[in-house]
Amino acid sequence: MNKAVVYREHTLGLIINGNTMQVLKASVLRGATSTQQQGVVMVNEADTRPATREDFCSFRVHWHPDYQVAKAN
Repeated sequence: MNKAVVYREHTLGLIINGNTMQVLKASVLRGATSTQQQGVVMVNEADTRPATREDFCSFRVHWHPDYQVAKAN
């Protein structure tokens, strides 16, 4: 399973190896500098939070059962 995270509240991605994140979707409206980010970026774990299925809806990305998500509050 790939752990889904939200990076700095503006990018949805999957942690693929330690601090490496595969970007699924970035939002300039939420503060991302570009929607044309590289497919893989290095992130600081302190700048991420576990993603929920609701995050996939709000980023308009289809959730897949292989994506590990947190339960919504």
